[in-house]
Amino acid sequence: SIKDIYYGKIQSKKELYDDRIVLVDIDTLGRKGILECLQAVDSCKPRAVGIDILFPELKDDITTDLLLAAYAQQHRNSVFAVNKIEDKGLKESFFTKNDSLIKKGLVNFGKEGEHMVVRTLLNKVDSVAFRSMVYQLYTAFAARNSISDRLKNETEIEIFYKRIRFPEIKASALIADPASFKKIINDKIVLVGATNDAGDMHVTPYSTAVPEGNGSAGFTESPGIEIHAMTLSLLLSGVYVRNSVYLDWLFVIVLFLISVYSMVYLLEKDEFYMDLGSKVYAFLFSCLLFLLYMFLFDRFHFQFNFMQAIVIVILTSEMVKIYKPVMAIVFNVLKRVRVSILSLKKMLHA
Repeated sequence: SIKDIYYGKIQSKKELYDDRIVLVDIDTLGRKGILECLQAVDSCKPRAVGIDILFPELKDDITTDLLLAAYAQQHRNSVFAVNKIEDKGLKESFFTKNDSLIKKGLVNFGKEGEHMVVRTLLNKVDSVAFRSMVYQLYTAFAARNSISDRLKNETEIEIFYKRIRFPEIKASALIADPASFKKIINDKIVLVGATNDAGDMHVTPYSTAVPEGNGSAGFTESPGIEIHAMTLSLLLSGVYVRNSVYLDWLFVIVLFLISVYSMVYLLEKDEFYMDLGSKVYAFLFSCLLFLLYMFLFDRFHFQFNFMQAIVIVILTSEMVKIYKPVMAIVFNVLKRVRVSILSLKKMLHA
């Protein structure tokens, strides 16, 4: 992707810090420990809680499971993870399946798979009424605005990657002394999940920024909870990938007209300069398009169809080479047609 060059090489390497979102790492805690963690988080009065954990089946410890179900019932500011399994419906916690009052959020990434770069969040599935966990938490924290209205109708939310660090708390430390973390958690969005789960590590465009042989893989793979936190952080800051089909077409038409004008200008030159000029034109204009794309993406988070624009430039520059042969063929055909018409008229008059 052309954006990977921006994410990995061009954008500022400065790491941002956002304390509006707090990550709580459950590490290897069992269900009882997770319940204690959620209760500790609740005691610190967060604005909203995203629980990126699934409890698909009841366990032998029925008491803990019942308490987890009760927690979900009582906490309307909590969003529980739901995973869309391809061709197998939804995978969710046992206590959320038949309860419409419990908030649920999709935690899938678009087009997931081994070694596939994560580029989007799945935000909508036709058979369900809820959206992604990020969208649910965003609307819980931010007042309704044009961004939330726009995202509500998006099937997938494109991820805008930036290097952002968040306060991170170990669940064991939080359980031991909730009061010491109250200032960090109070009125914030808390994401609870595993930050070191090998099954939830995803390739990001930052992999292009890691030199070969570099021992640090911090930007090569990231845990799902951090990608969700980064996306949420940027949405709260009003940052999301913008594009427009109408502007894309307008841009392509204008670019085509400019290219055709340049082609006509080159046709006035002799064949040597015409061929050289078309090559120079295609190269320089492609470079300008690349710089324009990076400028718009960096400053306004706006993208246009870069490959489509490049194809227009290259095709119109190549048309210079075939213009004379094509026109010669066309004029020859027209000449033959004209002669045939004149012959037909003579025969009719005769």
